[in-house]
Amino acid sequence: MFKKLFNKTIDKFINLTDTVTTTDSLNIIARDTNGNTKAIRDVADDHELAADFNDGKVDEKYTVKQKPKRTLSKQEQEIRVANRFLTAFNNKTGRKFIVAQEQPETDSHIDVIVVETDTNEEIALQIRVSDDEPWRELGKNKYFERHGTGFDKHHDATKRAIESKLKYPVELRQETILLLDGWLGVRVEDLQHFIETEMEFLESTRYKEIWFVGGLPETTVNLYRR
Repeated sequence: MFKKLFNKTIDKFINLTDTVTTTDSLNIIARDTNGNTKAIRDVADDHELAADFNDGKVDEKYTVKQKPKRTLSKQEQEIRVANRFLTAFNNKTGRKFIVAQEQPETDSHIDVIVVETDTNEEIALQIRVSDDEPWRELGKNKYFERHGTGFDKHHDATKRAIESKLKYPVELRQETILLLDGWLGVRVEDLQHFIETEMEFLESTRYKEIWFVGGLPETTVNLYRR
């Protein structure tokens, strides 16, 4: 199976990490001897992603294999992202936040509210996809392909996603955590590079916190905390 997924000699990769989730998806990250990501595979019943990284270049292919049995509403999608975020957030803070039972209206500037079980403290979340391009293309076709410089592609998309939320008043941003629903082909190296090169920009957003919520635990990363 691995040879079929990677479509190249598996001996070129080491330290394979495969995680089988409850949805029967298969996530694989291949790294070289220095720990650098060489390839990402995400395979599920409804899609398949292949991302290969070589000498700073990235080749991404995403194929829709079948339509989901039921299309999630916008709020259901946002709550799913919030729950992925809370796994990392609760582990980091040692607290226990859950998605609140009562949620804001769908046209609200707040997407999801989470609440701590012990203190009833509430935190407002705004949620946005980290990269518009793949989902825009997949809305028209069953196939998306992209080639280019990995840092630039993912860096620019992440920055545009954050900039699109700066239309909200500073007073609101200061009390809100912004979640970026992460594109599956983004590496942890891309996120580290973004933090290192964009800290001045991140500070200028005045958000309470900004998180990239990836499809894998290692790519759910706190980009900024005020």
